[in-house]
Amino acid sequence: MKANTNAWFGKKRIGWGIGPRSWQGWLVIAIYTVMMMAARIMAGASHPWLIGASTVALTIALFTVMFLKSGRTEQHRP
Repeated sequence: MKANTNAWFGKKRIGWGIGPRSWQGWLVIAIYTVMMMAARIMAGASHPWLIGASTVALTIALFTVMFLKSGRTEQHRP
């Protein structure tokens, strides 16, 4: 089976899951981290529900990008 060279994320060599395999994947992780910190700062301690909601939304968005750009969604033909 040939590895997808366009994939931003790929299987980890050690452990479970997938991780960044290109500069685009690392950029997605960096943007996610910055947005999580910004959401925490902007929400403040007075709105814990907003921190939770933004964490869930950003994490779902991250997982969606990781799934779509992992190369696992391609159709394999015989």
